[in-house]
Amino acid sequence: MVLCSPTRQLMHWVLPGPAQRLLDGLPYYLLCEAAASVSLPNVEVDTGECTVAEAREENLSEALDHCVEAGHLLLRLHGRNLEGDFTLARLSPDSHIWRFSVGHAAPHSVVLHT
Repeated sequence: MVLCSPTRQLMHWVLPGPAQRLLDGLPYYLLCEAAASVSLPNVEVDTGECTVAEAREENLSEALDHCVEAGHLLLRLHGRNLEGDFTLARLSPDSHIWRFSVGHAAPHSVVLHT
């Protein structure tokens, strides 16, 4: 997953394992934060537009930077396969692992069941 502002790429995450599993209906997926220089995977799960609920149009880049720094994004995806509201939240302040789940969850309310 790549999150871009109107002027630049902000973040890049990869889904470990077969990308096709993303569409299997699981309640959440763990994505690994990746450097911008990492090439995109050979398998494209989906493509489309994304809006970030917390980002205001007048300061979009600044708002997106703040959300990424805070480790919590409320996304609305408009793709071919993924459509609707999703939450992308960092598991802990120093983690490179983010939880991608259906629906909007409040910050710091993410519970990981194993």
